[in-house]
Amino acid sequence: MKNKWIALVLSIIFPGVGHFYLGYIKQGGLYLILSIILTVLINQISDLFSLGYVLLLILVSIDSWKKAKSI
Repeated sequence: MKNKWIALVLSIIFPGVGHFYLGYIKQGGLYLILSIILTVLINQISDLFSLGYVLLLILVSIDSWKKAKSI
């Protein structure tokens, strides 16, 4: 059984890592790539993408929490 708190903390630190911990490799990889892309866009283009990163962080953290509870 996977610990939901560990999954949540890992997702907060870096989106996608909590999903890797839970065994959702493809979904974790997708979230990881999206977070990297948003980070690059924030640094290169505009702070407008900061909102997208925050939303991604929240959604990924909630998703990993729910998945950990169901395992």
